[in-house]
Amino acid sequence: MFKAFLVTEDYRAEYPDPIKISKGDSVVIGEKYEGNPDWNGWVWCINKAGSKGWVPENILIIEGNSGTAAEDYDAAELGAVKGEILECNKLTGGWAFCRNGKNEWGWIPESNLKQI
Repeated sequence: MFKAFLVTEDYRAEYPDPIKISKGDSVVIGEKYEGNPDWNGWVWCINKAGSKGWVPENILIIEGNSGTAAEDYDAAELGAVKGEILECNKLTGGWAFCRNGKNEWGWIPESNLKQI
């Protein structure tokens, strides 16, 4: 189910080469995210192709320093400008997975959004 959100503050993507994993893929688990307290539940991962990035813990089956993806995941971020309307279908760990009017998908911090 999609929810509409208004972008309240510009956001620029920070990671140009996002990690992508498919359900069943193995990853190496690194550090847990320990920055912004609103962004809990993320771990740094490396996939079999060597791509690195933050992945929500709740989509991984973790055993020690390795994990298996329980669903497909793409860490692509979505740049957005104040006043833009986005449709979001997933909220996790302080981030929203959204689609813009150009049918581009990606993650944006929930703090940059207001549900409408």
